[in-house]
Amino acid sequence: MKKIQKISLIILSLCVLLPSLSLAAASPLPKPGSAKIETAEDIGGLINDVATFLYGLLLAVAVIFGLIAAFGYLTSAGDSTKIGKASKQLLFAAVAIVVAIAAWGLSKLIPNILGLK
Repeated sequence: MKKIQKISLIILSLCVLLPSLSLAAASPLPKPGSAKIETAEDIGGLINDVATFLYGLLLAVAVIFGLIAAFGYLTSAGDSTKIGKASKQLLFAAVAIVVAIAAWGLSKLIPNILGLK
């Protein structure tokens, strides 16, 4: 039974991750040394790029944690320790979503406060 659970979790994770990997090829990476920071707007752009990357990464991690928690609930069979573990995982997923939204929001808020584009 444990093998079936692990295999189904791997398949479910691949179904979530593989479509998002196709989006990674949408924008080409800049050549090394081509991105130069010369003005304050360049710093704001760099902060925005890092925050956007972290936003996407944290959301992906939160979705994976949410799926693992849901799978834990489904396979708990009324065991209170497994239900408690799944509840904690779901709480961590919710915290990851809040942190991701805060990172994205701050990346939009700080340039507006500083008067940057």
